[in-house]
Amino acid sequence: GVLAYQWRRNGVNVDVASATTATLTLTGVTPASAGLYDVVVSNASNTVVSQAAALQVTEGIMISPQPQSRLVR
Repeated sequence: GVLAYQWRRNGVNVDVASATTATLTLTGVTPASAGLYDVVVSNASNTVVSQAAALQVTEGIMISPQPQSRLVR
């Protein structure tokens, strides 16, 4: 039968365009996007939940102001 998908983060439905497709695509992730992601797959006769996958997001290091080049003689 036809399969239906619903991706979740920490047990709550994810609100992105791919949340009801076989592959979840996240763009512009931030530390707030971190969590346990799983997918509920169902058809007319059965529903299963995948194992959760943990997503951790770390922010890069930003140096401000940027160092200036120096010529030493």
